Amino acid sequence: MRYLSLLKKKLVLIRMVILAFLASLFAMSPILVMEKIVDNASSFNLDRLPIILILSFLYLIMQIIGNSLFAFCSYQAKKESREIGANLQVQVYKKLTVVDISEIDKISTIEFANIALEDSTVIAENYLVPVNNLFISIFTFSMALIYMLRINWMLTLILFPLCLLTALVSKKLQSKMEVYVSNKRENSKMLFNNFSQIIFGIKSIRSFKKETYFNHVIEDSSSKLKTSDIKQAQLESLSEGVLSCLFMITIGLILLVTSIFLIKGMITFGIMVAILMYNNMLVDPLLQLVNIQTQMIKVKESMSRIDALFK
Repeated sequence: MRYLSLLKKKLVLIRMVILAFLASLFAMSPILVMEKIVDNASSFNLDRLPIILILSFLYLIMQIIGNSLFAFCSYQAKKESREIGANLQVQVYKKLTVVDISEIDKISTIEFANIALEDSTVIAENYLVPVNNLFISIFTFSMALIYMLRINWMLTLILFPLCLLTALVSKKLQSKMEVYVSNKRENSKMLFNNFSQIIFGIKSIRSFKKETYFNHVIEDSSSKLKTSDIKQAQLESLSEGVLSCLFMITIGLILLVTSIFLIKGMITFGIMVAILMYNNMLVDPLLQLVNIQTQMIKVKESMSRIDALFK
């Protein structure tokens, strides 16, 4: 968080941690209430109807508060990030106004503009968002793990490896995706540069009858971009299919294991329903960590290019 003052860093981090903890707490607490609702309902006792109504109202309140806090966390992270991005764009402009005149001719106008706009935009959209998501993932996963261990450590031991496998497979697919995204960006940049050069030099191109040559240049750049797009689309489809299969396998395993535990009297019917409803409580935070890593890589690359302008 090098683009923030020391005091601002501390205040932003403290606020993020508090909001992330509260959001995670209110997101995970309803599962306990759901247990009680189902257990009371499965007793088939009309005398428990008032308790069920109270618990249902409490469940709704917790969901509203939890989702509102998640939305507010996201808003705060994006707001702070955009302020940093706007400040960066001003700094880039100031750099251009004080750079030595002899260095001006060495600067690629297109590349400089691309860094100033695209990379500062990446930072503006993602600078603090991964940090916010990291706190939420840590708190949510910790609370989910505590909940599962409270129910039965054997159940946790059976389900956790599959959750971890899902996260590892997702990370592997994400690593391949990063390569394709990087290639696509380079090919897109090449096509943009070629178009820019042609637009600026169209008079000379037409005067010297070079239309055919530059047509081949555009076709080649466009073909490379198309190839990288297709490869990325293939991997996205594969990722979606694999992760969907793992997700359904996880649900099937949860259904099987919790049914056995229920028959043996090791868990209540309310716990079984709650786990099935919140079957992704261990998987989602782990998958979120994979996405956070990708966001951080993008921000790091953009910050490196921005920093290079100030050397």
